[in-house]
Amino acid sequence: MFATGCTYGKSNMEKLYWDKMAFTLIDTINERAVRVSLKPEFFAKALKSPFVELREKGIPPQDVPWEVLKPLLDNILSMPEEQFLKVSQVFDQPWQKKPGCFTAVPCAICGDLTFEKALRVKGGRLVCIPCSGY
Repeated sequence: MFATGCTYGKSNMEKLYWDKMAFTLIDTINERAVRVSLKPEFFAKALKSPFVELREKGIPPQDVPWEVLKPLLDNILSMPEEQFLKVSQVFDQPWQKKPGCFTAVPCAICGDLTFEKALRVKGGRLVCIPCSGY
């Protein structure tokens, strides 16, 4: 978000929940894009790091000791990006701007204010996705 200026609030950023370590940057004016992902071999090695071992044991990321983090950070900061990133060629990417949503309604079950586009109908009432059961 910092590097691109994109945010969820401006509706120019979308998370697709595909559980991949990748993103696509789209030039919405010229409808051209580039995809950036972690190289599989780098990602596989990272999943075997002391940091991930501690995370698997339930240690929150902010509680991982600095002496575990520092070598990992030093390594990636000194590494040429082509060693860990796969950057595609620029490609055509059709783009259709989605309208922003500024109307929120309380969920009829839990009462949480929910943006209109994420409401579902359950029993004739407007409910949030968790309360909808689907």
